[in-house]
Amino acid sequence: MNRRVLLKLSAVGLSAILAAAPAHGTEISLCKTIVLRPISLLYAEAEGMPAAEAPPTVTSGRVIRRVTQYVIDRKTGLTGFCAFRDTCYRATATVKGRQVKAQRLLNCTIDFNDPYKDQDEIIYGLIPDPRKNSAHDMRVYRAFEGLLAFGVESERLASASVDAPRSRCGRIALRALRGDRRVQAALADAMIPHWMKPDRNNYQSCL
Repeated sequence: MNRRVLLKLSAVGLSAILAAAPAHGTEISLCKTIVLRPISLLYAEAEGMPAAEAPPTVTSGRVIRRVTQYVIDRKTGLTGFCAFRDTCYRATATVKGRQVKAQRLLNCTIDFNDPYKDQDEIIYGLIPDPRKNSAHDMRVYRAFEGLLAFGVESERLASASVDAPRSRCGRIALRALRGDRRVQAALADAMIPHWMKPDRNNYQSCL
């Protein structure tokens, strides 16, 4: 899992997941950006060259999917968007010594209310815009967020609660989302990797 994704999850109080995130876990994100100008990686520096002058690696017109965060690099002052299981791309391009907008969010907004800060960077989460995402996708997203609230990071389980509510996994997800603490605890317990807890319960098959 991307280090910056982990940092953001930590910032919203999910340290238990970060300490033992299973290999199959996913960070769901509906967010997409479009590249308006050629851009480089946010943290890639050409040898002997300032980061702001690094050559572009992403062409204009590209749509970057599963974007999870907006980041400010405190060392360089540059900004970027980070994508799940990918990397961070600059939000601006350097044109004649000036920073101009080079990425635009298509269906989300930046949550400036709850930043994570350390000595290297400031990280902001993204919020899907209901007006720019389908009702189905928003339902899955809200289910995923609801599961995260008690330590369960599973896109599969969130999808089951919406797409297959009468299935075994769908029923388990709905019970947890409706406040069944026993099921919530069992699901959270099932998130622990097998090498740390080989006797995981039978809820694990739904994650």
